[in-house]
Amino acid sequence: TSALGLLASDISYDFSRTELVRCSRLDPVRLAVHFAELEARARDQLLADHVPDEAVVLRRAADCRYVGQGYEIRTPVFSGGIGEDFGKRVAAAFHAAHESEFGRHFSEKDVEIVNIRVIGVGALGELRPADLDEGGPEPSAAAFKGRRQVIFEDGKGWKAYDAACYERAELRAGNRIIGPAIIEQTDSTTPLPPGWTATVHRGGSLIIPVPRA
Repeated sequence: TSALGLLASDISYDFSRTELVRCSRLDPVRLAVHFAELEARARDQLLADHVPDEAVVLRRAADCRYVGQGYEIRTPVFSGGIGEDFGKRVAAAFHAAHESEFGRHFSEKDVEIVNIRVIGVGALGELRPADLDEGGPEPSAAAFKGRRQVIFEDGKGWKAYDAACYERAELRAGNRIIGPAIIEQTDSTTPLPPGWTATVHRGGSLIIPVPRA
């Protein structure tokens, strides 16, 4: 699962710069330059990772707080040009974030930007595992590994059964295995008690209904 998550997750980088400026006193030209620098770094890093330019997404944020407050809230910042109203818009976004987080805000207080951030995301798209080849109900000769004695509990005690053994990597979609059987693979083993049935799903999963007692 961890390896699959690594392959399926978008690539993401977080670039930041300390500003420490009040929204009522900020210099929009200075911030525009600094945001542009962070965006260039994020884009360059993603392109170096071979992310196609059309899959690059850049998001702005700012770590904000009320003046005198001891902690910050990461606040989403709109994209596009940074004009004279930038400070008011960031403050309004922070008030909304504070309301969402704590149930109240203080519109009379000045808002301070501590850090600005650019989050660069390389969207990888949906990972679609390949389906197994179709097979009939009977597993192929390549999947059959032989038979061996296996002990199962049958409700009256433990009993030895002559169980068929199969290699899971050789199973195909639609194969149906009736227990007693053992299905083996590199990293685990699936025992199939007497009377249980496993059907191979096209995605590779084993569908095993649990019989009613």
